[in-house]
Amino acid sequence: MSRGHPGQLLPEDHQALLLRLPAEERAVFVARCDSVELLTGECLAIADQPLRYAYFPLDAVCSLLSTSSLVGPEVALVGNEGLVGATLVLGVAAAPFTAVVSLGGRALRISAPRLWRELAASVRFAQVVRQYVWVLAADLGQGSACAGKHSVEQRLARWLLMASERKRSPALAVTHIQLARLLGVRRAGITDALHHLQGLQAVVQRRGGVQVVESAALGQAACACNTAMDARYEQIFARTSPPSDRLSSFIFHNNDNFIR
Repeated sequence: MSRGHPGQLLPEDHQALLLRLPAEERAVFVARCDSVELLTGECLAIADQPLRYAYFPLDAVCSLLSTSSLVGPEVALVGNEGLVGATLVLGVAAAPFTAVVSLGGRALRISAPRLWRELAASVRFAQVVRQYVWVLAADLGQGSACAGKHSVEQRLARWLLMASERKRSPALAVTHIQLARLLGVRRAGITDALHHLQGLQAVVQRRGGVQVVESAALGQAACACNTAMDARYEQIFARTSPPSDRLSSFIFHNNDNFIR
């Protein structure tokens, strides 16, 4: 990962969580972050180990893995709709999952102590990231059910669609082996599924990656989980009820896990 530069602004309009903040507050927050380039395969967190930073991806795509191993299987995908290090929002300084960059790109990085200060100072920011934690928890359950119920082709189509949306690009630099590890299936199953998706003119296999050529066709081949996740995301952020100031005060001022 390249060295971060404090206050260097990136196109934060790519970050859906930060877009939910007032413009002035968003600009202040971005100025307090480091702009970093995340490399494919880079480890951002290890399960059960302390979290030093939270990451707000701009066009990087990260996979949350169920073990400390860096090769999958994946339990959730995180991109510009969310953040890596979400348990910090709850005052828990240990990572429940290993986080690995699946598709390299840009992100905003903020240290755990500074994130906690921002959470304590801004009611709106605390509300937004707490809502995302709820969405992520629900997605973890959806993903678990998906892995046991849907075919390799359906799950692969969903992953490619989600990754393309979060990468903001149809070109995905991902290999058959990487996809097999993330989905927890045999490489041959990925090869067969990609061949069929290419026959549907949804994707084209290229050297070193996969090109999404028709998102609508890919969506039809995918299971309904992605649609359900998107609907849940929009539904929770459509709520206008104010956050609990008492809860925020308790979490951010009475937790021994905080590194001040």
